[in-house]
Amino acid sequence: MIIQYNGVSLRVRSIMSEKKTIEYWRLQNTELFNGFSSSQSGIDEAEAVLRRKLYGPNEIPHLGHRTSINILFTQFKSPLVYVLIAASALSLYIRDTNEAIIIFIIMLVNAGLGFAQEYRSEKALEEISKYLSFNSVVIRNRKRHVVDTRELVPGDVVYFLQVIWFQRK
Repeated sequence: MIIQYNGVSLRVRSIMSEKKTIEYWRLQNTELFNGFSSSQSGIDEAEAVLRRKLYGPNEIPHLGHRTSINILFTQFKSPLVYVLIAASALSLYIRDTNEAIIIFIIMLVNAGLGFAQEYRSEKALEEISKYLSFNSVVIRNRKRHVVDTRELVPGDVVYFLQVIWFQRK
């Protein structure tokens, strides 16, 4: 496939487009570099821009915002709730309405507490994710560059640093 961007032509032959599952960790370096049209010295910046346009950002697709109603309904999908519903129905069957009402109230309190905790967790996670940014060190144009992880493209050579943490006793 040939892509043109700002007068630059790029031939892209990607092993990502194949339908079968590829065990990348078993491939030799030359196979990987050939499959991604890359080399040990990395790709150049123009090529990275073209590939970013072709493949999009390197991020996990956002599944969308969970609504409050969705969070509330998920509280009633736990096995504990099924047991409480069965116990409440059994109490109604034997005409013990006081016990059935108490079990039903316990079920509602359980769902309410679970909803409140999950809703606050979702909101906190959304707020935290606004401030998080991850960087990677890649080799492009034969030099190391620090880029936002969302800017990684197929064919980038990622440079891994070994970090050793020591814990004081």
